[in-house]
Amino acid sequence: MNFIDNIISVFNPQAALKRQRARMVIDILGEQKRKFDAAGRGRRTNGWPTTDGSANTETAISLTTLRARSRDMVRNNSYANSAIRKIVNNTVGTGILPQPIDTSAARVKKFKKIWRQWAESTECDYNGKLNMYGIQRLVMRAVAESGEAIILKRRTGKQFIQLQVLEADYLDHGKDIKQLANGGRITQGVEYDKDDKVVAYWLFDGHPGEFGNHQSKRKAATDVLHIYELLRPGQARGIPFGVSSLLRLKDYDDYEDAEVVRQKIAACFAAFVQDADPASSVDTNNSDDMLEKLEPGVIEHLPAGKQITFANPPTTNNYNDFSRKILQGIAQGYGITYEAMTGDLSNVNFSSGRMGWLEMHRQIADWQWNMLIPMFCDPVLQWFLDTSAIANGFNSGDMYVTWTPPRREMIDPLKETNAIQAQIRNGLVTWAEAVREQGYDPDEVIAEITAYNAKLDAAKIILDSDGRNEMKLAETKASKAQDQASANNGG
Repeated sequence: MNFIDNIISVFNPQAALKRQRARMVIDILGEQKRKFDAAGRGRRTNGWPTTDGSANTETAISLTTLRARSRDMVRNNSYANSAIRKIVNNTVGTGILPQPIDTSAARVKKFKKIWRQWAESTECDYNGKLNMYGIQRLVMRAVAESGEAIILKRRTGKQFIQLQVLEADYLDHGKDIKQLANGGRITQGVEYDKDDKVVAYWLFDGHPGEFGNHQSKRKAATDVLHIYELLRPGQARGIPFGVSSLLRLKDYDDYEDAEVVRQKIAACFAAFVQDADPASSVDTNNSDDMLEKLEPGVIEHLPAGKQITFANPPTTNNYNDFSRKILQGIAQGYGITYEAMTGDLSNVNFSSGRMGWLEMHRQIADWQWNMLIPMFCDPVLQWFLDTSAIANGFNSGDMYVTWTPPRREMIDPLKETNAIQAQIRNGLVTWAEAVREQGYDPDEVIAEITAYNAKLDAAKIILDSDGRNEMKLAETKASKAQDQASANNGG
């Protein structure tokens, strides 16, 4: 009953009862109109608490706790650690490489030269420890483990800019202002203008988890990159990967520890000696020679009145099947396969392994092309081109740069190579595209093939893998057949 019904029930219980019955009828009719079982109200959904808050409302309450628990699992649980490593290794690997596409070969050559000078050295790292591809790995790991990564563009007076990677904690989570004087707002440290465009970030001058009274300061968005997986429209902050599995992972971690301890304790008790006759429990001989350790082949004669009972340690019925089911659910929460997370390939054949990998590859490609490349690689490339134009006089013009993710390892190289070859011959993919999918630069592959073919020709070495020899052989056979046909016709 509501407040009004309670008052009516005091003065007129019958009227209150009629109101309650009418309300129940209305609820029943409403249930019949709803059409969606999941939107129903009743016993099945009474224990289903839900909210209709925005993405930012939910992260405002839970983000710091989720981030701390995700890091704790990665530190202390081997499966969580493995999941994060597999995500980083497959998404970034040895690096996502730029591939310039331009009509000017000279401009492409110059771009590659200055890019390597900067990106393939520690010149690009503000802390001087990583090259560009190491920074990519660090960013992806921070996103997977903590939900976000912050990149600062640093101008240090050197030839190129430098990148500084910060943890998500630097972004002032408590900085919330609903209405600024200019019509904008600040949500969890992210500042928007009146048109809802991100214009600045409020960053601490030191890690808030370290000693010191750190204050957040405004940093223009033009010098900051904020990388995270965007899951809902309007989402200002990112959440760690695998949050839907964290509670299950913690429960399984506790269960596994308890199982190990139980077996360890049980294994410590091999046998028990007890008195068959309690009256004979007093040892009048005060002898210390009774056997207290078991060794193979020992036959021991017990004193009168003693009997021995062997321990029966508890067994773990269906432990493997139960663990596999739990770990499969945990792996799905991280977006990878059970086999990738655990390394257990006992139930995999070629077909099932390939199907699992293809599904995981779609998720990896989503992180690459819908998050890491547009949020990190493209903006960093633009920063690089802008500074290169000033420092090196490099005019990028209308150069288009695509990105080459790390190559995918083949499950069955022979079958998959034949399939790629068939796709190229049937025009389904270009040769250059197939080479990029293997993680290589087509221009560099062509240059390398040309150089080594010239060396082989100069040394008069013929390889079976050289397709030119097959063409020459075919031409020779065709020429001989034509000569033979001409001779026959002349005869």
